[in-house]
Amino acid sequence: MPKLIAPLHSVTSEDRGAVVVVVAYSLLGISLCFSAARFIIAYRQRQEFRGDDVSHLTALVFSIGQSITADRASNAGLGRHITQLSQEGITSYFKAVYALSLIAIVAMYFAKLSVVLLFERLWVPSLHSKSIKNLAFGTTIWFLFSFLAHSFQCGLPHPWMFDPKTCSVGGGINYPIIITNALTDAVLALWIIQPIRKSNIHPRNRTIVILLFATRLLVTASAVAQLAFVTSAIHSSDQTWSNTIHSILLTVTTHLSVVTSTIPRIHSFLADIQAGHVISHITDQELAYTGPDNQTNKINKSAPKRRKGPWSWFSKESSTQEHSNFMPKYVQRRVIIARPERVGAKDSFMGNASRD
Repeated sequence: MPKLIAPLHSVTSEDRGAVVVVVAYSLLGISLCFSAARFIIAYRQRQEFRGDDVSHLTALVFSIGQSITADRASNAGLGRHITQLSQEGITSYFKAVYALSLIAIVAMYFAKLSVVLLFERLWVPSLHSKSIKNLAFGTTIWFLFSFLAHSFQCGLPHPWMFDPKTCSVGGGINYPIIITNALTDAVLALWIIQPIRKSNIHPRNRTIVILLFATRLLVTASAVAQLAFVTSAIHSSDQTWSNTIHSILLTVTTHLSVVTSTIPRIHSFLADIQAGHVISHITDQELAYTGPDNQTNKINKSAPKRRKGPWSWFSKESSTQEHSNFMPKYVQRRVIIARPERVGAKDSFMGNASRD
């Protein structure tokens, strides 16, 4: 018989560490699949590699580290009773869980930032730059507060040794960290509603956009679930056992944050079969060379009509009318239609956009 490979972790009634390992690597596989789809689609559509892609890639790297650290924490004693561990094992456990939380905070921050930068890519030109900057500022404040508060809540020289009796506010700093994490993701999920309401986009497509970004509410739900278990995790005398579910939910929250940051980008793949024209945003000086307004209307009328689908506004080659409806009317005058061979266009998130 062939030699069997030993499991990563054994399952017993006194050891729940295997659950941590399974969840960590399963979610890692899902995150890798979504991220791979994102960049494959971007390559196929020749989309420019921009800040939201860099932030997402950074979040993915840290989420990989978070899953690996969860495995290490399981090997160090997470999921077992603390009485089964040696003093050296207990120290290794606290170090691993300490690193697990910090890496998760970094991964979630860059996932949030990826969504914020995605908003900038979405609006061309950016009509909500101040609001988007406020979102970026808010997520950065959350990151700095969460990272520094968690790093030094138990003080030096051993900040990883968690003891509610000696740590600041008895470990209660975890509550504002989790709550603000849930709130920032809720804001990112619902921010899209206001600019969508002011656009002329078809109500059906408006709903699609809102639902795509609303998937981020899954992160909020997972963070709220953490609150239900954080009390037992920080106040139990058997922390290695009681912290199991909380650590699993932390891993779930981290990977959901990474996955939902890329769902709107993957959606464009569904529109690959759509046909249309290139949208070109031109400056006022360039607009003078296009002639009077009725010249633009002639171009619009000369363009062959295409069948519109529910995804057409979001596609690489989408309907120009849907794109222009996404913008306020005073911006629509700066949008013209041209055949692809007449415009050397560079792809954008909303379609192929370029300047002459």
